[in-house]
Amino acid sequence: MSTARHLVRHVVPPVLGLALALLLVHPLGADPAPLVPVLPDTGSPAAPPTTHVEAGGTVVVSIPAVAFTESVTVRAGRIHTPVLVNASEPAGTARIVGLAGCSAPASPGVVAWLDCAYPGTGRVTVAVTLVDGRRFTHTVAPTIA
Repeated sequence: MSTARHLVRHVVPPVLGLALALLLVHPLGADPAPLVPVLPDTGSPAAPPTTHVEAGGTVVVSIPAVAFTESVTVRAGRIHTPVLVNASEPAGTARIVGLAGCSAPASPGVVAWLDCAYPGTGRVTVAVTLVDGRRFTHTVAPTIA
């Protein structure tokens, strides 16, 4: 069998198949899929996280002032949940609404942990009040572990 015929029978079909697969997965001229960070629902009045690409390929991400976990866990009668204040925001105080004495300082860029005795099983509201007066909340039914 000649070399040219060998190339046509054994090399060209896989190359054409790969090219077709690439066109189906990412058609020419298609806009690239936006990069969207996976962040928990902050329940805050702040705008949701957004992402866009500026000219020159620079990715710009806007992140909320306060981030909460999607779920809160109660283990051995204690509620344990993290809260994060964006590094560009002022400090604040994190607390569980309705639980006296359940608060922690929330410094920018540092995870604040709320770890308190929790007597109930109802919905829980985690609140963060920044020193400038803005308040962010997240209400969720806790998972009992």
